[in-house]
Amino acid sequence: MTRQIDVNTMPERTVIEALQTGIAAILADTSILDTILSTVDADELVKVKAFFADHPPAITLGYPRHGASLPLYAVTLGSDNVQADYIGIGEEAALDADNAVTGNLFGRRLTASFVVYIYADHPDVCAWYYRVARRILGVATRWFIDRGLTEPTLSGAELAPDPRYIPENVFVRRLTLTVEYEEGWDDTDTLFAAFYTAEDRLTADGEVDITHEDAAGGVQPLVDDEEWP
Repeated sequence: MTRQIDVNTMPERTVIEALQTGIAAILADTSILDTILSTVDADELVKVKAFFADHPPAITLGYPRHGASLPLYAVTLGSDNVQADYIGIGEEAALDADNAVTGNLFGRRLTASFVVYIYADHPDVCAWYYRVARRILGVATRWFIDRGLTEPTLSGAELAPDPRYIPENVFVRRLTLTVEYEEGWDDTDTLFAAFYTAEDRLTADGEVDITHEDAAGGVQPLVDDEEWP
């Protein structure tokens, strides 16, 4: 199957979309919180539902700006590293609907961590909203996989107050989603052409020059029109 180079070119936006979808579902039916926070006593659960309905978490890409409203989910990029470099940068033929070759595709596999910071001005609210975010991203596991974000795992932590970065009386938890995904590109646009000339690709008749170095291993490469013995 031909590699899809445009499955997930901005995975952080996919994380945001998952949070938005989950929040909308909870706002439409706050009884979902009965399951997410099932160990909370009945009186507190009434408060949670009322508070969530009146103060759904805002979502931002990147760290919060001055004056941001709370509660807040801030989606940041924790890391984005090559997990596997394929042979030949994963080069393969790009095919159209009729299986005709239209160019070449390239790619590599990455591992990325997206860190969602949960900000609130009360420790209980921070704990509630952390559990909500964790449940949303957990339920979205297959949804992420369908969108090219595979092997999703979650981890979390409480962050100690740091006046250099966090205003006084703001509480923060960190939820990290780690995934694998494909990064790809092709040789059909002007960006590729800016780096490579036609001589760097296959010739019109499909021939290619191959440089071979025999490391004294008994390899006998064919020359010109020689036939196999």
